[in-house]
Amino acid sequence: INAEVWQVPIISPTALERVSTWGSAPLDLAAARDASGQFLPMPCLISMALQQDAPRKHRMAVQSDSFQTSYEELIARAAAVSNFVTQHADTKRSRAVVLCMGRGEAMAPAFLGILSAGFHVVPVDIHWPQERISQVAAECDATLALAEPDSLKLLTGTSMRAFVVDNSFYEQMKGCVQAESELAKISGDQTAVILFTSGSTGKPKGILMSHTYLTSLVMGIVAQKRIDSSSKTLCFHSPTWMPFLDYLFAPLVAGGCCLFFPENDSHVVKPTDLDAFVRRHGATHAGFVPAMLDILAEEGLAPSLSDVGVGGAAVPVALCQRVLPMLSARADGSAPTLYTGYSGTEVGDVTQIRMRTAQDIISGVGHSDFMTAGRPHTGQSMTLLDAGFNPVGPGAIGEITVGGPGLASGYLNLPEKTAEIFLPSCAAFGGAVAVRSGDLGRWYNGQLVLVGRRDTMVKVRGARVELGEVEGTVGGHPAVQACIVTVIDDRLVAYVSPAVPADLRDYCKARLVTYMVPHVFE
Repeated sequence: INAEVWQVPIISPTALERVSTWGSAPLDLAAARDASGQFLPMPCLISMALQQDAPRKHRMAVQSDSFQTSYEELIARAAAVSNFVTQHADTKRSRAVVLCMGRGEAMAPAFLGILSAGFHVVPVDIHWPQERISQVAAECDATLALAEPDSLKLLTGTSMRAFVVDNSFYEQMKGCVQAESELAKISGDQTAVILFTSGSTGKPKGILMSHTYLTSLVMGIVAQKRIDSSSKTLCFHSPTWMPFLDYLFAPLVAGGCCLFFPENDSHVVKPTDLDAFVRRHGATHAGFVPAMLDILAEEGLAPSLSDVGVGGAAVPVALCQRVLPMLSARADGSAPTLYTGYSGTEVGDVTQIRMRTAQDIISGVGHSDFMTAGRPHTGQSMTLLDAGFNPVGPGAIGEITVGGPGLASGYLNLPEKTAEIFLPSCAAFGGAVAVRSGDLGRWYNGQLVLVGRRDTMVKVRGARVELGEVEGTVGGHPAVQACIVTVIDDRLVAYVSPAVPADLRDYCKARLVTYMVPHVFE
């Protein structure tokens, strides 16, 4: 071979073809595209579906214990929000609109309305410390915020103009209609949502998600998790987490119903309360981390559940074998399904295993007592790359790198980090855009197995945590000279020098999301 040693392929053509097949995308999501092949924005899809199914307007789109919102009401209220945002936002500074509200009656209309106006939704969690909310608002340079009466106080001290979305708001904006021509102006590459997650620099990191990302994500879920007009999805997630988007918008596109689990005084969701809510409202689709699903399964799952996802941490084979027989057949008589797979905010929904029989579970088992993550199942493709961005062969460890329409666009105001993670032209994907996940994996019998990380981001009880942000906050206490944060037995442990200040936990609680506060200080 007439080439330098580092240019010689270390994977044979046969092996390369095999891993390329395993990582290829099976769907083109044609139903979500316009005549030119571009993805339609989510507001357009919901509007078009309603026009094609007139009786749908009387069905429930979103409901909870204290409210019910029909599709007709949802569209009318979203139009009111859209018109209001267009009138009051200062587009000379930013198109970001902060959404500061819980899973209540105003959430779905406000979220959809901001999207319909062509602005960026920046959701913040009402259980976040005020300092974090202020950081997010400043980072995205938002001038406008929407809140509910109870959450308005969280915006005190910010420079944004904040408005309450309630019945009087809708009355004031009564008669507003969303013009189809306005929706048509939204392009797929426009930013739709900015999700702020834990950042390695010591402050929240904004992930830019386009309308194409949102549509690709949701339509893939609809197709592969059998969402239809009979579906009722359980949404108990923070609006700052990617699964919130799945469980809100997938049923709205398909004519189903999103069930908002009521907010309480903290972000903690009690399994007994969640189970009771599922039984009251007849949820059919839900997703849990393994620990939560294990607790729910102890008393038996609600008879309405037919499609359940489990992930966010290693999924035990024994848990799948115990849970699958508890699921009920769908209304059309088809078999219930248990799902697991791999996804990430930057890379979207990537792989999946569908378990409908005991043999399906066995086929998805790795070499340990845990499930593999399967193969790509929607419009995303993936490959495992070495440090030189070359594909690795079966059994070799590489970084999970993803291509396809459902990719985030970059990080807000972090050009160097964006350049590191978002590859504008990746040879392994034929010169197309690709995103490095930071997760390390390998192929095992044609199934993806996760083996670790290349950086300091960790998952703790299903929540994404950058250890650098936690260390930066702990180290910011005036009595702390040095600290190291690590994960032991699914708990965050902070080692502090010279000693642990008495008020260190309270100090962290005032600055960090609850799940990022170390469980143990030593």
